[in-house]
Amino acid sequence: MIYCLAISSALKKVHSVNLLHRDIKPHNVLLFENNMAKLADFGATKDEETLQTNKMQTGTFSFYYADSEARNKKYSKKSEVYAFGLLAYFFIFGVPLYSDKNKQDYLKNSTRIERKDCDPSLLLAGTINQCFEDDLSKRPEFE
Repeated sequence: MIYCLAISSALKKVHSVNLLHRDIKPHNVLLFENNMAKLADFGATKDEETLQTNKMQTGTFSFYYADSEARNKKYSKKSEVYAFGLLAYFFIFGVPLYSDKNKQDYLKNSTRIERKDCDPSLLLAGTINQCFEDDLSKRPEFE
């Protein structure tokens, strides 16, 4: 859970200057022995204005994007909230929420991926579940 707080803090800073990381995934999180985590690999970072005029092309397209945004090629701060939810799920449970096959099937066939919500008794479960909201106005922000 400490890792989740560190990454959310990093994303808050990135978003505060109207940038989007665009490559949020476990491989881009550096973990240290003192329970510290740092978000890394800012090579795909773009400002929001540039992204509004270009199609979504990012470092790791497939598994850490919201399904609707992946299909519509729209990427925003809310997309990064979704990616953060997947990352938090991975750090808490040690496994990805979606299998590679499920996500690939979705992108090819446009069928909705069934996702189980986190057990509400778990710490952060409500926040993680909110990260996956289809209604973007209901997703939290890094403030």
